[in-house]
Amino acid sequence: MHNVVSWVAALAGLLAANQSAVRIVVTQIKGSGPREPGATMLVTHDQTIATIGGGHLEWQAITIARKMLHSPEEPRQIKRFALGATLGQCCGGAVELLFDRYEVSDVNFVRNLIAGTATHL
Repeated sequence: MHNVVSWVAALAGLLAANQSAVRIVVTQIKGSGPREPGATMLVTHDQTIATIGGGHLEWQAITIARKMLHSPEEPRQIKRFALGATLGQCCGGAVELLFDRYEVSDVNFVRNLIAGTATHL
């Protein structure tokens, strides 16, 4: 799901199926990390699409995303994770993740992204 069209199309499908979702994006890596910047995954209440690298990092990211789906107060946040022994990752670097929640009501905005007519992100 490296390419923007694929995650946007998957997101549009989820929203059209009446499922809110959180998009998780690797925004920055310092040192070694499990995936490259731009790696994207989508999380709903009961499924995940794609990966940001697996392991405990991904498990924690999914937990955060699912909490966001239950909390309308936090539509977007950035979190930083050290990839060492405390996180159970052997990479040894640090990863910054963007969490961005999309509601079913965002379906037209996402469709406009696909059509290239969205006016803001």
